[in-house]
Amino acid sequence: MTKRNAVLAVLLAGMICGISNGQQAGPRAGGDDLERGHAHEEEAVYDDDGGRVFIVRRQQSLLESLAYHGGPIISEPRQYTIFMGAAWAGASNKARKASFADLMSGLDQASVDLLERCEVKTNSRTAASHEELQQFSDGSAVSDLKIQAALSSMFDRGSIPGPDPNTIYVVFLAPGIQSTLGEMFGGKHYVAYHNFFHLNGVQVHYVVAPFEMPRKAARSAATRALIDAILNPSGNGWY
Repeated sequence: MTKRNAVLAVLLAGMICGISNGQQAGPRAGGDDLERGHAHEEEAVYDDDGGRVFIVRRQQSLLESLAYHGGPIISEPRQYTIFMGAAWAGASNKARKASFADLMSGLDQASVDLLERCEVKTNSRTAASHEELQQFSDGSAVSDLKIQAALSSMFDRGSIPGPDPNTIYVVFLAPGIQSTLGEMFGGKHYVAYHNFFHLNGVQVHYVVAPFEMPRKAARSAATRALIDAILNPSGNGWY
């Protein structure tokens, strides 16, 4: 990014205010720290209905390469974790679920510094979780549309709170459930993704994390998708 474009990006950030639904514009200054190196354009990936989603690949670009594009961020994020699939009821997954329940609690200092420079309040977070064991059966192929429908159903039933524009619903799929995005498959083409949809006039933000056996790798992928959802909730923030 040229110096002139960097200045324009910061000026644009300063002009945006009054974002509704609990979101706020990005930082008014300090963007140069996040624009080191070459900013990458996020790859356009589409689900079956042509809706765009934002994926995390196994070899993901550094957070340092993000650049600001003028849109809102989620300044006071709350994680609500949803474990989907019957396999989560097994005793062998108890420790795994505990390590996923509050992803921001394990951020490294570089990630914390980045979020704080973007005016995200990392110390005001809250986290809660819910098990939806019967939502998808073992062997199911689950598209992003099915994830949205499942979340909508849970809101309607009152089994999870919301919808809430400051909450990011982090969906961990159980082993045996295959995440799909169009012709792409979770675990092969991506390790996590984030997206949003509108429900009752509220923008619902969520992360989907396909099952991955190494717990550290699975947590890292979900955490990256969560950070991306915080900084780029609507597709025009930091990316």
